[in-house]
Amino acid sequence: MRASLLILSPVWGAVLGLVYFGGLWLTVTRLAGAKNPRRLWALSFAARLVLSLAGFWAALRVGPAALFLCLAGFLVLRAVLVSRAGTGREALPWT
Repeated sequence: MRASLLILSPVWGAVLGLVYFGGLWLTVTRLAGAKNPRRLWALSFAARLVLSLAGFWAALRVGPAALFLCLAGFLVLRAVLVSRAGTGREALPWT
């Protein structure tokens, strides 16, 4: 059963990445219209951090290799999202 969990670890990492970065995107899009943006930012950060750490903890309980593969899936998803979104530098007048 551990081999199947190792195979699913990068997928689990990608799911955690979607939750983390999707939550970040939702937070950033709502900050401008929020009544209390600091509170929104802090609550979003705390929720994303807790969910991510709980997910990584679950992977670690399978073993260190599962944690490594989970982190790899998380970082690969981040790279894909950044490449799809662009750097945003084209919108900055000083670049």
